[in-house]
Amino acid sequence: MSTTTSGHTDEDIIVEVDPDRERKLAWINGLRDLADWFESRIDLCPTYGEVFSRVFYTDTALADAIRTVGKSEKYATDYALGVEVKIEPHTVHVYSPRNVTCEQVPTGEVVEKTTVADVKTTPPPGARNVRTVTQLVYEVDEDVMEWKCPPSLLNPGSPDEGGGV
Repeated sequence: MSTTTSGHTDEDIIVEVDPDRERKLAWINGLRDLADWFESRIDLCPTYGEVFSRVFYTDTALADAIRTVGKSEKYATDYALGVEVKIEPHTVHVYSPRNVTCEQVPTGEVVEKTTVADVKTTPPPGARNVRTVTQLVYEVDEDVMEWKCPPSLLNPGSPDEGGGV
């Protein structure tokens, strides 16, 4: 460690120059913990990018992965179902697309959907300055769907009503 002409050490200068030093050191220590965690669970380690997530495409593979992650929080979105592991200040997501683990079922309700489309007709040969545009309106009844998911990601064989995780 060197000392400047003003009597400050390198560490003093870093503290004076960077007020976020403690936050940055906590982030770095979290990376060390995250590396240890990934080393102990090598099958969950991403192989690219900076996003710490792992996607599984079968419900049994997802359940097997969740069993290895330890303490985690379950979550569900319209598109995914999985767990989140916090290794402060980092987060690792272990999930599958929702349609892998859950199924969409009709609720018994029907909603009316309206679609408007412009249809251009072709004028007959020899016509001049003719432009015809017709607007078609389609109305269809569509079933309202909801997700039916297992009550436990560790026991995917037992379905539950609604969007349970």
